[in-house]
Amino acid sequence: MPLPRPSVSPARRSLSALSLALLAATPAAAQGIAAAVLPSARGGQVGEPLTVFGLALNATGAGLTGCRPEVDTAFSGVVPASFSYQTTDTLNALTGSADTPFSLAAGGAQGVVVAFTPTNPFEGREVGVRFRCDAGAKSVTLAGVNTLRLTARAASRPDVLSIAATASNDGRVAIPLAGGVGAFSTAVLNNGPAQTLRVSVDQGRYLFPFALTVCETNASGACLAPPGAGPLQVAFAANQARTFAVFVDADDDLGTPFLPDIARAFLRVRDLFGTELSATSVAVSAPTPAIVPRTLNAQAAWTRAQADGARALLILREGETVFEQYTGFLSGVTYQQVLNSGTKSFSCAVVAAATDRGLLSVDDLGWSQIPQWTPPQVPVGDLALKSTIRLRDLMSISHGIPSGTAEADVSDNDIYRDVITTPSRYGPGVGALYGRMGFHGVAAMVEAATGQNVVTFLEETVLNPIGSRVSQWGFDQNGKVNLSAQAVTTARDWARFGQLMLNDGLWEGRQILSASSVRRCAHYRWPGFEGYGLSFWLNRPLRGSYDPTTEYVPSLLLANPDPQGPPLPAAPRDTYIAWGANNMQMFIIPSQRMVIVKFAGGGDQNAFFQALFGT
Repeated sequence: MPLPRPSVSPARRSLSALSLALLAATPAAAQGIAAAVLPSARGGQVGEPLTVFGLALNATGAGLTGCRPEVDTAFSGVVPASFSYQTTDTLNALTGSADTPFSLAAGGAQGVVVAFTPTNPFEGREVGVRFRCDAGAKSVTLAGVNTLRLTARAASRPDVLSIAATASNDGRVAIPLAGGVGAFSTAVLNNGPAQTLRVSVDQGRYLFPFALTVCETNASGACLAPPGAGPLQVAFAANQARTFAVFVDADDDLGTPFLPDIARAFLRVRDLFGTELSATSVAVSAPTPAIVPRTLNAQAAWTRAQADGARALLILREGETVFEQYTGFLSGVTYQQVLNSGTKSFSCAVVAAATDRGLLSVDDLGWSQIPQWTPPQVPVGDLALKSTIRLRDLMSISHGIPSGTAEADVSDNDIYRDVITTPSRYGPGVGALYGRMGFHGVAAMVEAATGQNVVTFLEETVLNPIGSRVSQWGFDQNGKVNLSAQAVTTARDWARFGQLMLNDGLWEGRQILSASSVRRCAHYRWPGFEGYGLSFWLNRPLRGSYDPTTEYVPSLLLANPDPQGPPLPAAPRDTYIAWGANNMQMFIIPSQRMVIVKFAGGGDQNAFFQALFGT
């Protein structure tokens, strides 16, 4: 029996543009198959199919057989719905038979209709749809690209569909000039009785330097009112379609690279209770303004750092050493230093390497690799909280598991048992709890996904190719690596790792890590503490996001008396930081093409940048 088709036929064209954009941005060897689904949200009634379009593009360079879409359970968990699919032609007409695998020629594409038939009510479930073929090629799950939000209720509910279109017809708003403005159009169909809806815009989980505004438009595309940040509250008539324009204002000083899997603009439609009913998105890019190198007073900065007890200062600009000084008998070019919590920064790289190989995703649920967190049939107690933790929560200190002791040495600990069994304070995404627990969880997930010791995998995929050496790691009583602290290396070796991050994973003409995997760490944003990304501190404005009554971050990161401002107001705002106890620090500053390693010392770290830049 053939499946019903979604009612928005332009979706196929948008899917094609989106998948082609992904292919243009990501090396084929790292991807295998590009995948997209539209629309990005559907809702309906238990027992009735919810259908969406899917598209797969073969980027492997060879023909593939036995290809089919499937629910990515590592991303989605167990969805209470049956799953079916059927292929379509270029006009969206159904072809073949339901649930029949298909072939993909090299460079070829295939559209499908995917149907979820809910068996029980559920609200706002994020579901990933990936494609897999017999040869092992598969797509990765990218939030907002090949994911959707499903809602099923016992009684019927209005269905809302939305679609986006760009002037270039390629699913991308490419702003031509630094600091310029772009736009895209959207249509929203209220497929049901009259209702009032809220229309809003956002960037999803990754914050890039552009601003979004939205307005409703008339038949000629003109705004009915001046565009604003929204949300707009719009009264839809029964079965009515209305149109909106979204404006993208690029930053005057910082660019947005073409990374269509993470640099995106979303339009979302919610009901008055906050339930997301529909969403659509486009990729955004804007050129980086010409770099204006700020004058450095490195000697003044070193004098300030020495006065505070620093032992080393190494400054690279455009990969070249512009300043290097050491002091004291516990320092020198070849002296190995304990990075303390600066070790956490390696989590970004090891997860990026696993992601690029299709072994792991930052959006994966923790229990996909830590079976002890598998959700119970009745979601109660601590397991109900831990079963919702994702890898990104572990990396962003938003997992809700307190670390207890602050001691870095874990040689007497069973660190996997610690993170698995320590009771959660609250569920993921509620508050920031800085400490070791999340990074023990990262190590457990990486080891399970790769089948290798974490250090071996990191060295083989990242450190050895760039000639960076960590001479010593910390291990627990079972030989499990401590990704939270205890790494020992020189300033130069750590700076080489920082340079790889600064170069978006590129090293001497070779892409060691994909740009998207690196940029996730510096642009991730969760609805809580603004000062931490994925294993790096960020110099974003905190906007009063820290609550000392329920959260914990080191006091040094809260030294700025303005709770709305960034941790280091004298440093460039795109600075991101690996920061260990006793001020073992690495600052990565893309807008100045700089990597700074500073070992030890106390005092006001903002004063260091005031001295360095003469502010």
